[in-house]
Amino acid sequence: MSETEREGEDALIVEGLLAADEARWARLWTAVDAVLGEPSDQWVTWRGGQRLADGSVQAAWADYSPNVLATLTALASVDAITPFDWMAWMDGWDGIEHLRTGPVTDAVRYLTAVVRNDRMVEGSINQALHEGTFQAALARLRTWYDTER
Repeated sequence: MSETEREGEDALIVEGLLAADEARWARLWTAVDAVLGEPSDQWVTWRGGQRLADGSVQAAWADYSPNVLATLTALASVDAITPFDWMAWMDGWDGIEHLRTGPVTDAVRYLTAVVRNDRMVEGSINQALHEGTFQAALARLRTWYDTER
């Protein structure tokens, strides 16, 4: 992606964030605070994975806590889950420190990539929560909301 294309994509991401009303942001921060306040072993319950009567094995899936689900819903409502080529972006992402200090647009890209990846790799959101990268991206988004918008 060229620098000009990247700047255009960044502008669209910020425009989406700015379009969300205060009530949506309040719901997001309430949900985020609830996730951060619950024990990490409550973020997900693994379901399935057992052998069925016919001998087949039911695929396991992550059943996320109501607080995690509320956070995901609220992220989408403030446009922090956005369409872009997340697979290509993940190939070159710079890690947790960049989430803390980089542009808010990269925090949004990271959150989007994790949520989208969870559709193909069950438990990706749980892994990001346990690594702390999900929280770092949320913290960067909150800093932007509180002091930069």
